[in-house]
Amino acid sequence: MNFYINGLGMRQLCIMLLLCLCAGSGCRRNHTGEAAGKVAIERFDVDIVGFQGLDSVSKENFKAKYGPVIDFLLPVLSVSDTNNINIDSLIAVYANSRGVAVFEPDVMRLLPNLDSLERSIGMAKAVSRNIFPDIVWPNRLIGIVSTYNQSMIFNDSVLLVGLNHYLGREYAGYGYFEPYQRRFKDSGQLPVRLMESVIVKNYPYRNSSEPTALSKMLYDGAVLWGIKQALSLPDDTLLMGWTAEQKMWVDNNLEKVWHKMVENKLLFSNNPSVADRLTQVAPSASLVHPEAPGRIGSYLGLLIVSRFLDNNPKTEPRQMLDSAMYNSLSTLVKSGFAP
Repeated sequence: MNFYINGLGMRQLCIMLLLCLCAGSGCRRNHTGEAAGKVAIERFDVDIVGFQGLDSVSKENFKAKYGPVIDFLLPVLSVSDTNNINIDSLIAVYANSRGVAVFEPDVMRLLPNLDSLERSIGMAKAVSRNIFPDIVWPNRLIGIVSTYNQSMIFNDSVLLVGLNHYLGREYAGYGYFEPYQRRFKDSGQLPVRLMESVIVKNYPYRNSSEPTALSKMLYDGAVLWGIKQALSLPDDTLLMGWTAEQKMWVDNNLEKVWHKMVENKLLFSNNPSVADRLTQVAPSASLVHPEAPGRIGSYLGLLIVSRFLDNNPKTEPRQMLDSAMYNSLSTLVKSGFAP
């Protein structure tokens, strides 16, 4: 049976139909019965600015509302004795910290309204629950100023979103980052990285007794496939953090890259550094070619996973995130992938 209609796999067609139904009806309810729509990012980063001016009742309400953030701040501010800490003083210390003082005015200026991002996240939540029926989303998303390298931080069932990480690649405060790093700093990356965090939280990577670079490539590919479908990304540049020129280079050199990896026995290498050099964010994946962009191994994993799902329509996407699947050589064989 031919599962392609005008170049689209049946699975992709179904996802596109779901997106059209959501767009045309104000979003129909998904399988959980929850209406798909905006998912709010609560603005701790904004509310904390006025904390010191609140009356005592309002301060208590603030602390009750943002308890998960305050719990996160205790170790950040090196508070070990939580029984003898004045929470009001703790919040004041954080509010007046250098990181908040530097970033908060620009966060409020450059990200005053998150409506479009919240709509994208709402759509991703609805679609991802249809793709991965057992996925668990955080109960709340809370925007903060995070001085950590991580922009997405889970604290139990709450996801803290470091909004200061998404002020745009041209933002002066990112001047010390390399160009390949700044491409991940655009606001459009926020839903992508958030969806990535949710998938990885639900389905963490699990090594086999003899992990290979291919295993990590397939796992990353399954994660990328889920992100791409959930957000209905039109191309892979935003997904991968590449420029259009880098994507064109990959398209034109995919066969050469694949053959180089096979010939040099990189796919089945048990050396963790090989997997890292093929899948991590980096200026290039020089292990295969000086011009190959970073994460090219993960991108190949995406292509293999996509081909596998097209050629094995009875396989549920959720299965691609099972360790038995991405740790198995048969996944590559059954995909029929051959650039």
